[in-house]
Amino acid sequence: MAQSPRHADDAPGWAQRIRAALENNLFVLYEQPLLELGSGAVARHEILLRMVAEDGEHIAPMAFLPTAEQAGLVQAIDAWVIKGAIDLIARQARRGERLHLDVNISGASVTDPELLALVQRELALAEIEPACLTFEITETAAIADIELAQRFAGRLGELGCGFALDDFGAGFGSFFYLKHIPFDTLKIDGEFIRGLVRCERDQIMVKAIASLARDLGTETVAEFVTDDATRELVHSYGIHYAQGYGVGRPRPITATWPGAFADRSEIGHRAARPSVTALAVAEQALSGVAAAARPSAGVCSAPAPS
Repeated sequence: MAQSPRHADDAPGWAQRIRAALENNLFVLYEQPLLELGSGAVARHEILLRMVAEDGEHIAPMAFLPTAEQAGLVQAIDAWVIKGAIDLIARQARRGERLHLDVNISGASVTDPELLALVQRELALAEIEPACLTFEITETAAIADIELAQRFAGRLGELGCGFALDDFGAGFGSFFYLKHIPFDTLKIDGEFIRGLVRCERDQIMVKAIASLARDLGTETVAEFVTDDATRELVHSYGIHYAQGYGVGRPRPITATWPGAFADRSEIGHRAARPSVTALAVAEQALSGVAAAARPSAGVCSAPAPS
């Protein structure tokens, strides 16, 4: 799989390729399963993104997302992925399968009211259960305005969607984000999971995170779970989900759900005309975008500027 890390060597060229991919639907969605440790069943899937190269190979996002952020294109990519995820949930629901998908978004999108409006509109038009969709933001993502992020999280909660903090523990903002933003899920960074079976220090820290999450009423996911011993250990700590190569490797959604988006141009388009009820719900949801939302219960207000 092509995964060139040399995005900085040719930023203008990558920006042009990203624009072309957006215009011509040259992105594809992958998924990686999350195992619910209590039931032993796959209960959720994280949606991942790849760009299709000219030779047909799939390029991992580490090659193009830094340029997308610099060029102001990352919100458009986020919107493309969100539409694809919602379409997939709706398609599988029509086939009698309930999917719960986790979608990564950028720090820029968290503070972008236009993206929130898109989420509300797409959910209403697709007529899916909002609880089937969780949005993830990495702890290291740059959030320019914490109050806007609070508002975004609050509106997601009002809609019924989930909000997850990914790579928890990877940076220095872990507890600051937990204090100010209402997250439903903490995804524990793989740095603490890879050597968990052998490292007592990791064990102490992961148990502490699991205990903290329980006190906050937040679900937990252990990332980078590669073997049965690690999976059993995190389960014993009360962690809810496991994700990693020991559960399942990322693969195209068409491999997991045959027939899903056989034609990439279908993403974002509805097969059926939305109902009058759906449109009314969308209009009602959109009317609340500009309204100032109160901080959610249990979340501290952002500090006032000095």
